[in-house]
Amino acid sequence: MLTFISAWAWLTLPNTYRAACAAALLFRRDEPPYHIFYSHKNTFFVIFSVGMKTEVLNWVKGNQERIVRSAVRILDNGGLVAIPTETVYGLACRAEPKTIRRLDDIKARAEDKRYSLHIGKAQDIYRYVPHLSARAGALVRKGLPGPITLVCELSKQDLEEQKRKLRQEVFSVLYENGTIGIRCPDNEAAICILSQTVWPIVAPSANPSGQEPATTAQQAIDYFNGQIEMVIDGGTEACQYQKNSTVVKLWAAGVEVLREGALSKKEIEQFSTVRILFVCTGNTCRSPMAQALAAKYVANKAGCNVDEIEAFGYIIESSGVCAYDGCPASEQTVTVLQKKGLSLDNHRSRLLTHQNIRQADWIFVMSRHHLDAVIELDKNARERVFLLDPRGDISDPIGLGIQEYQACAERIERAIEERMKNIL
Repeated sequence: MLTFISAWAWLTLPNTYRAACAAALLFRRDEPPYHIFYSHKNTFFVIFSVGMKTEVLNWVKGNQERIVRSAVRILDNGGLVAIPTETVYGLACRAEPKTIRRLDDIKARAEDKRYSLHIGKAQDIYRYVPHLSARAGALVRKGLPGPITLVCELSKQDLEEQKRKLRQEVFSVLYENGTIGIRCPDNEAAICILSQTVWPIVAPSANPSGQEPATTAQQAIDYFNGQIEMVIDGGTEACQYQKNSTVVKLWAAGVEVLREGALSKKEIEQFSTVRILFVCTGNTCRSPMAQALAAKYVANKAGCNVDEIEAFGYIIESSGVCAYDGCPASEQTVTVLQKKGLSLDNHRSRLLTHQNIRQADWIFVMSRHHLDAVIELDKNARERVFLLDPRGDISDPIGLGIQEYQACAERIERAIEERMKNIL
């Protein structure tokens, strides 16, 4: 027989029964709502059921530091928090099996469904995917934080490395079939919270399975009031896109849009296009050589013609720190490259600008002087600008004979081969 007893009946129980129930409550305090059962003489009593109180905090009007501390504490202790993102509200919890099971129950979602890791900073992706292709790296730099979910394919070596680095229960939740899903939301509240949690966090859309994702705090409350610990109200402008993120697969062969969402396929292609910039002084000798030789290298790898590499996601350009716009390549440069089957007939010099630098994913310069000039124009380029030949400066052959131009071209070609192996 099963008997339900209201909360006031607690007082009618003998002291020993109440002590046993109180102990049970203490041991189960991490699994609300609490249902305390006790049996006596073949009768099962449900003493009480304590419903969870969902706290709602206003990010716009509240004490944001306190909100972050509270949310982080809940998440790291295994609780659930609905957080705003630029797409929809996410139901955040730590990435480990026990908490994921609770998330599955609340969302009424099949256990075999996977969840994407959510990170607070774009660079955190390298903690979970040690190596990205050039196109994937370009997408991360230009598209994150933003409304994109990345499905990253890892090599066997990288997977083994992640197994060693992460707790087994975390690895089992995040990685499946050699891939991991990663999202970096472009929302202040989400960024602050995700940047401070100790545990890795997943945050699927805040909705029961089959229902529309919540795009306001009130919708999240309507769905999950009394079932989760907290809802962060991001205000009326929080979910600016009002739709799910675009899902993109990153793999060795390139970038593939699996599901269009907040961003279109065309926008993803633009973000994932790799721009490589070569810089010298006048943009008539060394950097045009490097541009043409690099384009040839990429075309060979892609199995296409030199003039088709942009369709494969690569744009290769050159500029000069003291160039006059519109000058052709030097006669000696043209002659040397013709012997390699390359044409510079259409080349025209251009002056290096801040926009050139900002757009480039990789910048290779011929000398330290050029490196300093790039950084002077854009200090944010420090991590993207390198000497083309790490062994030292490549001297300017201008005014010298054809042999010096030939030697310069050979050195540039060797340096490009070394650099491109690390990029492609």
